[in-house]
Amino acid sequence: MTISKRVMATVLLWATACGAQSAALADKDREAIRAAAQKYIEADDKRDADGMMQLIAENAVYLPANSQPLVGREAIRALFKAHPWDKVTEMPAEIEGRADFAIVRGSYSSIVQGKPYAGFYIEVWQKQSDDAWKITRKVWNTDRQ
Repeated sequence: MTISKRVMATVLLWATACGAQSAALADKDREAIRAAAQKYIEADDKRDADGMMQLIAENAVYLPANSQPLVGREAIRALFKAHPWDKVTEMPAEIEGRADFAIVRGSYSSIVQGKPYAGFYIEVWQKQSDDAWKITRKVWNTDRQ
């Protein structure tokens, strides 16, 4: 086999292997993420920090608007225990990714101390070994100055 054929064979083998690892996100996974996101909001409405933590990965990082990053589930739990908002509604606009990793882009509205807020968010979800989807990263902004 010539060097160019070996290179081509290696590239094809590599591309095939990478393609197998990067399978498209299935509709059933999009639905599973939507369902998990709904459980997250329902737990938030009940002020159930433990319920929310079940949907957040241990090593998650949250980047709240106008605040320092929250690294790890326990730091995120502290935010939810304080719970300065009265109500949150999230509206996912798009869910894209691959078989084990997804990005959700959407908008939200909330009421904080009687004042309405709205903005946009991005979440990164990762499929766990038990096939459950959990949030690993979340960032949001607000339309308030």
